[in-house]
Amino acid sequence: MVKDREFEVMNARISGFSRVINVLIYHHLSRSFTAQIMFRLCRVDCESDDM
Repeated sequence: MVKDREFEVMNARISGFSRVINVLIYHHLSRSFTAQIMFRLCRVDCESDDM
């Protein structure tokens, strides 16, 4: 009975921790993705200016 309770607490901690990690990874990926798009747009603008 006590073992089940400890398992539940541990499971809750693990799921909370993984959720935090998922959010961090998602934000990092979306930020770098946005940065790549901005960089490409800027580079295209600069190249078109040279023409």
